[in-house]
Amino acid sequence: MRHLHIAELRGSWTSWLSVSLTFIVVNWVFAVTASCQAAMDGVALARPDDVMTNDAAIGLNYVISTMVGLLVIGTVTGLVIGSRRGSIARLQLAGAAPRHVVGTLMVQLAVVSLVCAILGDLLALPCVQPVLDAHAANQGMEKIPAAAAPVSILMANLACAAVAMLGGLRAALRATRIPPVEALRQSTAESGKRKGTVGRVVWCGLIAGLVGLIFWATPKVRTMDDEKFAVQSVMQATFFLIPLLATFMAKASPITTGLLTRGWTKLVPGRSGTWHLARNTVLGKMDRLERTVVPVMVTMCLLFSMMCLGQSFEATLEAMGEGGDMAGTDLPGLLLVLGAPLAISVAGGLSALLMMARQRTAELALDEILGATPAQRVQVPVLEATIVTVTAFLQALVVTLVVAAFMRLALPLVLPTFKVVLPTQTMVWVSLVIWLATTACTVLPTLGSLRTPPPRVIARLVAA
Repeated sequence: MRHLHIAELRGSWTSWLSVSLTFIVVNWVFAVTASCQAAMDGVALARPDDVMTNDAAIGLNYVISTMVGLLVIGTVTGLVIGSRRGSIARLQLAGAAPRHVVGTLMVQLAVVSLVCAILGDLLALPCVQPVLDAHAANQGMEKIPAAAAPVSILMANLACAAVAMLGGLRAALRATRIPPVEALRQSTAESGKRKGTVGRVVWCGLIAGLVGLIFWATPKVRTMDDEKFAVQSVMQATFFLIPLLATFMAKASPITTGLLTRGWTKLVPGRSGTWHLARNTVLGKMDRLERTVVPVMVTMCLLFSMMCLGQSFEATLEAMGEGGDMAGTDLPGLLLVLGAPLAISVAGGLSALLMMARQRTAELALDEILGATPAQRVQVPVLEATIVTVTAFLQALVVTLVVAAFMRLALPLVLPTFKVVLPTQTMVWVSLVIWLATTACTVLPTLGSLRTPPPRVIARLVAA
């Protein structure tokens, strides 16, 4: 079995390399957070008030990062295992039992997690003190020195590996249930209809219940005697609401992504042949569209909601005639809480786009066989990136509007004057930057195949 594990790892290293950025960033985030928590614990006895304030921020960071990390790692791990269905089918046809196939995939995940954990930890070490300094400056307190925390970092690495193994195990078990001949037939096509509808409905119901509970419990802050604590409670509820809504949209993505994409693309005037080809390619690969849209959508949700929250509190302070910034409402304060999950979602979005590059090159080779010009073969992935970005934008806009509605409900309960701002202009500019990044990750990996004969490009995918 050792030789089989080594051979499969060699054969899949390019796929794992495409998503390694996500694993590295998640390990980096958790290693930095664990080190900061260890430093807080080191000064807990001398400065309990300062530590309590920062413990709350770090705890919230843990919760939000874990939610986003579970979502993103599960998505990119499923993409890799889905791309290896041809190899899995050949192993089964050669006589490998399902447990052997699953074990081979778990070994690959373990090796990738270990390598990425080492890289993430090395990147985390020089970042701990700057993050602690930013916490101290944001809260207006004394400097907290960094402390060595090998045990905490190791536990964070194990947590990331457990998340990756769990996401990979589910995808591996699904892959082994497909008959080998059928898996070979589908290895260059869409991965088929995704399972787990009941589980997604349950998740959506639970998340909707938590969101409803937050809205229901918010008016109770009016009974709090400490005005500052009441304002902080509203902020923390808003911080927690953002990833909850993003997760809800991700779980509902099999329905919402398809409906939104079909709906708005029908409204595009002047449908050229290239647009028709790109639209039908995207809609024909609905599973790929969903997996690609989710990380991009989560990135937009965090950015849009963060800007809405920050600008609303800034406008509220101006309306109240107070100078300065309320702790945690300026850009550095928001980044301390949402910066880590934002980095995870960005890494997941880039990984998902890069992971699907091989499929896109094969599709473009088929387009060339059907008569597409080189210019059209470049335009098709550009249009696909545009469709992904617009669909993600529409879903993120829904989340941002719900967050704005929550602040419209909560701010009057704790502040005499308030103002909720929807930063539409900034959202447009941010969306443009995300579209450029999405386009680059979609188009650039396919340019090399334009000089390769189409049969050779298709043969590479079939052999994967």
